[in-house]
Amino acid sequence: NLSTRRKRISMEDRERVARLEARAREAEETIRQISAYLEILKKHASGDNSDFSCAQLETKKLESENSELKSEVSRLKARLIEVETRNGVQQVSTLSHPLPPP
Repeated sequence: NLSTRRKRISMEDRERVARLEARAREAEETIRQISAYLEILKKHASGDNSDFSCAQLETKKLESENSELKSEVSRLKARLIEVETRNGVQQVSTLSHPLPPP
């Protein structure tokens, strides 16, 4: 019983350590990202706009990609509804704002 308890505690401790290590890695990555953003801001404040222009280009690229992905999602959603309807699956309308009571 004691050895089973020790194994369980040991397993629990290992899981906790693994979670803490994962959080530490995430924190380090966040710090790296923030540091990079700070460098861009510092360069922009000092008049060197090359990195800022790159950031603007990257933003536009990501916005364009996001728009394309939204279009693809809409197309695939319409296709799913079409296939489900053809297979007899009833479609249920979901409203983002509930209707007021009568």
